[in-house]
Amino acid sequence: MKLRDFISLACVLLPCVISSCNKIYRGDQLSTKELEQIRKLGLLDANEKIYQLYSNHQGIKGAGNFYTTKRIANYWLHRGNKQTSFAYYQDIAHINLTTHPPGDFTIPFVTVTRNDSTQFKVYIDGSGSEVKDFFLSCRNHWKSGR
Repeated sequence: MKLRDFISLACVLLPCVISSCNKIYRGDQLSTKELEQIRKLGLLDANEKIYQLYSNHQGIKGAGNFYTTKRIANYWLHRGNKQTSFAYYQDIAHINLTTHPPGDFTIPFVTVTRNDSTQFKVYIDGSGSEVKDFFLSCRNHWKSGR
């Protein structure tokens, strides 16, 4: 294989490999092992169902931003550090979508504001319609779950 051919192939495949970790999953696409990991983080009860989950770091094992039958949540796991946030629907005052945030980290996010005014962000990326669908479905589940 010529160097030029290798470079052309790498230019085509590299974005596919990188983007394979950035995905919006339906809850039924998650394995039992993945769901158990989320349960161990205290973010999913046995009778709770994930509707959609977005992951952008090492697949689902590294990070997750999702909404369920009961809550909106996120987690980030990196080099032994763990960060988690969640709010049950009845504890959420409002949610807002920011589609084009300023700054270096420019993927869309939902700001979740709890009744006590504390906030956290749930990040989502994809096509414009995927982001919009994630947000609208999340908002509808929150409104019906309050």
